[in-house]
Formats: sequence, C-alpha cells, structure tokens
Amino acid sequence: MSLFRNWKWVVGFILLLGYLGIMLAVFTANVLSTTAPLVTYPTAEPTSNPANLIIHTRNQNRWMQVLYHIEQDALNMGWTPELYRQAGDAWWNMGDISRAIPYWTSALETIDDVDLLRTVANSYINLGEWTQARQTIDQLLDLKPDDEWSNYQMGMILAPFNPIKSRLFFDAIPLESPFTPQVIAIKNELSQEPDDPLISFRIGLTLVNFGLWDYAELAFQHASDIAYPNPQALAYLGWVKSSQGKDGSSWIDQATQLDPQNPEIWYLRGLHFRAQADYIQSLDAIAQSVRLAPENAALYADLGTAFRLIGNLEQAEFWLNYAVSTSANTPEYQQILENFYIETAYVSPSNVIDSLADISRTSDNPDLISAYGWTLHSTGDSQGALEQVDIALEIDNNNLRALLDKAKILIETDRRPEAIPLLERIAQTYTPFGTEATEILEGLIPE
Repeated sequence: MSLFRNWKWVVGFILLLGYLGIMLAVFTANVLSTTAPLVTYPTAEPTSNPANLIIHTRNQNRWMQVLYHIEQDALNMGWTPELYRQAGDAWWNMGDISRAIPYWTSALETIDDVDLLRTVANSYINLGEWTQARQTIDQLLDLKPDDEWSNYQMGMILAPFNPIKSRLFFDAIPLESPFTPQVIAIKNELSQEPDDPLISFRIGLTLVNFGLWDYAELAFQHASDIAYPNPQALAYLGWVKSSQGKDGSSWIDQATQLDPQNPEIWYLRGLHFRAQADYIQSLDAIAQSVRLAPENAALYADLGTAFRLIGNLEQAEFWLNYAVSTSANTPEYQQILENFYIETAYVSPSNVIDSLADISRTSDNPDLISAYGWTLHSTGDSQGALEQVDIALEIDNNNLRALLDKAKILIETDRRPEAIPLLERIAQTYTPFGTEATEILEGLIPE
C-alpha cells in the first residue's frame, strides 16, 4: 500500500491545502495537546506571605518571579507536592516542557493524580520520548484501567511494534469515544496481514490520513529501522518530520539517493520542501515526480498547487485543468480546480475572470458563483457582481462567503446601511468570515 496505489490520499491532501487557502484560518481541536491551565489557582493581594506572593506573580504571568517565590517557600518550609506542581506549571507556561516534567514527576512520587499523570504522559509524547510516555501511561492504567485516553495512547504507541497487544487497548475504548474513527481505521489495518514485517509502514500511512504526525513518525521510524535501507519508509519519515517543523532532510536525501527513479519519493521530497516553505525546490521535485509518472493525475494536480505557491497562476490553472482531463473529469479533481478559482478570485481576479465565467454557468457551488461575482466587482462591474452573489444566496441563503462578498460590495458602492445587517449576521459566527465581518464593523463605527 503506497501513496500511488491509494491515489485518494493524494487528492485528499490537495483538497485539504485548497481548503486551508480558502478559509484563511484553521480552527482545530487537538486531543493530544495540553492547552488549558493545569489547575485553577486562587487570587490574592500581594503581601509578604510567600504563598500570596506566588499567587500574585502568577496572576500577572511573571513566571520567573513565580519560580523565585516557590524556591523561597521551599527553602523555608521544604518542598511539597503542591510546590513541585506549581514549579512545573511555571516552566510549562514559559514553554519549556522538558524543565517542567522533573517537577511534576517529583510531585507524583508522593501523590496519585490522574490529571497530572496524563499531563506528564502527554508531555513525553509531544517530546517524542516514547519509553517514558509508555511508562507513565502504565501508571495511569494502574490507577484507572478504563481510562479512554490512556488506552488510546497505549494502543497508538504499540500498534507499529506489537499489533496484537495494541488491539487489547483499542478494544477497551467504547464506540462513542471521540477516538473511535482513528481506532477503527487502525484496527482495520491491523487485521490485514498482521504478520507483515512492514505493518508499521501501513500503520504510518493510516496515521498520516488523520494528521497524527508524531505517531506516524514513530511508525515510519520503526519501518525504516527493521527494513533498512527502505527508501520509501525513509522518505515518509523525512516528510513527517518536516511536517512537524523538524529537519527531515537527511532521510529525504537518503531515500532519493537509494531510489532516484521512484516518483513517490520525489513527490514526498516536494512535500518536504513545501513544509519548509522552499517552494522553488518543492516545484522542481514535484515536476520530477510527474516526469517519472506521467499517467498520474494526482501529481498533475499537485504540480498545479506547486505553481500556485510560487505565484504562477497561469501554469497553476493549466496543470489543474490537465489533472481534470487526465482523470476523465473525476469529481475530486474538479473540486480542486474549483477551489483554485475560488481562492484566486480574491487574490488576482483578472487572471481567472474568464475561467470563472465559464465554469459558474453550470455550477451550483455558491462559493464559486460568489467568487465570480467578486471578480466582476474587482474589474468594475459591481451591478453584475451583486447579481451573481444573489444567485449564490438563492442556492444557499446562509452561505457566509456570499453574504460577506455582498456586504463588502455594498460598502464599496456607498450602500453602507444595507451592508451592516449582513455584517452583523456574519459576525455572530465563529468562523474566519465572522472575524473579518467584526473587523469591518469596527472600522465602520465613527470615532
């Protein structure tokens, strides 16, 4: 199983890139990250009392002073589990997880605290310290055997190495759990050729589909270790490292040197450079993958994306259209092309106005039709623009893009009173459109 035998993986990835460009911002809820304060602390007025000084400086986010007062308190009264925890929290709030962990683990030497254990385990996972993560999760499961989070994490850690044992932890997770989609996908993969020595590679591909980069890295690392030199595993390992802000260059280079005629490796090399925002080298690598696999429509689509990222919209449009024709008008590629037109309409409307005019005549996509309206407004035809936006709203009267486009056109054509109710309606939504509408409304308020 690879990227080329599962072309929908590539299409899904390209569609995701298009969605990111269109929405301008991504709101995600990552169950593996610790983003909330570890505990809720009381407030206090500053006094000479060490405990109150800790509270006061913590409420002001003066974390180095918090640490100073904690150490003074410990010097006078001795270290307690609560002081250890507070010191760990201070380092965590300063972004230094590695210095927070020793304080938290010192607190756990004398207390059993499921929440703190989960925080420590999650911190080890974020740092890629898998042995310590597993040991901490073992402690969690001793205290709370039915804990969904702990069973899920243990199953994920073990899946590439011990498929049979990992299923025991996955089986403990109820169907209504938020982890169920990932668990079902991984269990399905585990049930196919469980004795395959490269099952870890297949698990890694599944984890990539869910954006679970840290666990995918663990799986691809194992695959590259047990079958070294495995160019494919090395290439995926380098890419997932780069996707997490790490340097995956050496693994990508090894893979390319080992199998220079493999189009999948060149494609992953392109994604690696894209993750590093090196769009020129990314384009070169994607182009090489196309030369090696000229029948692959997914690569043509990504070549279009590569040209878009360097600002060459003409070539981007050409190759995205070529992907559609090569795939015999497969809907997935048509959606990628439409996303390109929608995004480009707000960046360079004159470049795509003719194409949007053609495609919008037969489309029932309100985003696309509204984007065409915006290109008309940008090139001077505001009345025609409003007509197109109204057509979009007839298809979906709650379409936020069309509502925002209409409001902006009304403002720019001196019809501000008509725009304000639309903006107020959009501003009530927790979306990028709502944020933009709020900013526009604030700008309309006279000083």
